[in-house]
Amino acid sequence: MTGFPEGFFDRADDTPDAEFYSFDRLVTHIDPAAVAAVGELYDELGLSGQVLDLCSSWVSHFRSPPERLVALGMNAAELTANPAATDTLVHDLNADPAVPFADATFDAVTCCVSIDYLTRPIEVFDEVARVLRPGGVFAVTFSNRCFPTKAIRAWLAADDRQRCSIVATYFALSGGFGPPTVQLRNPDVDGDPLFAVWAHSLPDGIRIRAATAEDQAFITEMEYDVLYRAPGEAPIPRTILDEPHIEQYHADFGGRPGDIGRVAVDRDGSAIGAAWVRRVEGFGYVDGGTPELAIAVVTGRRGRGVGTALLRSLTAAVPRVSLSVDRRNPAMSLYARVGFAEVRTDGEHSVVMLFDEVSG
Repeated sequence: MTGFPEGFFDRADDTPDAEFYSFDRLVTHIDPAAVAAVGELYDELGLSGQVLDLCSSWVSHFRSPPERLVALGMNAAELTANPAATDTLVHDLNADPAVPFADATFDAVTCCVSIDYLTRPIEVFDEVARVLRPGGVFAVTFSNRCFPTKAIRAWLAADDRQRCSIVATYFALSGGFGPPTVQLRNPDVDGDPLFAVWAHSLPDGIRIRAATAEDQAFITEMEYDVLYRAPGEAPIPRTILDEPHIEQYHADFGGRPGDIGRVAVDRDGSAIGAAWVRRVEGFGYVDGGTPELAIAVVTGRRGRGVGTALLRSLTAAVPRVSLSVDRRNPAMSLYARVGFAEVRTDGEHSVVMLFDEVSG
């Protein structure tokens, strides 16, 4: 899977999951205080309409069951015993991440203490974004317990903070969600910790996908929008795109080592924004190992979370990246919010900012 080290999703027991889950396990996998924390979160998020519960079992931990709860899991007897479920479905997400529901079917999707078993999580998260209604929430909860032979290798090797980061990265790479919220929900208890990571699907069916060489014309157009001019300044001639110091950012995208990009598309597939990185010695140069970033959203689609989603998705794949921005540009606040920090000032208005996930 792109962006993850080799062996990240390996498991000690690689036999079919259907065999492992053929045994009925009518038990809870977290203690009562952690169970209560799950219910409190669901109440807080207002999960009361049409809800899909992924990797479900005989209990879904809702204090008040939603109007409709579809329990999707691996064991028919467990699902049938779930008193909150109005519908049940036996389905192996590792064998087939696609879920058999129409687009925009659910108000919310949940996954409780099972995210550590998914071997194809980005595909699952893509499917969740597809079946969620615009602005719907996907809530993932987990603790420090698991079936170790079925959990992925990376989860077993991680600490609590790193596990939260893994789930947040799934959200970012799937391309269908806004910024995730990460919380320890029961910090004052001595028992099982309950961590939650949740995010809302993007509005209007917007999705983030990988950029390819076929996006060249759009990336060039977005490069023109990257060029900031303060209110009242004269328009920039489009011929600037052909000048070497600008052309190096957009020409022959995908044709150089290290070219990585994301494109935001509307429900009908129309591109509405792009973010990409390239190794150049340009305005935002920091060092030879750090690519520079360019990002733009088309006029009329700004201020709706598209830029944030593009940045979150790209920085999940490229953990260290720099950029140059005019200090008068309102986008500076977006960069700071995502985690960019000022490292250099060039002239009166130009600022170089750096995102470095490792050093923070």
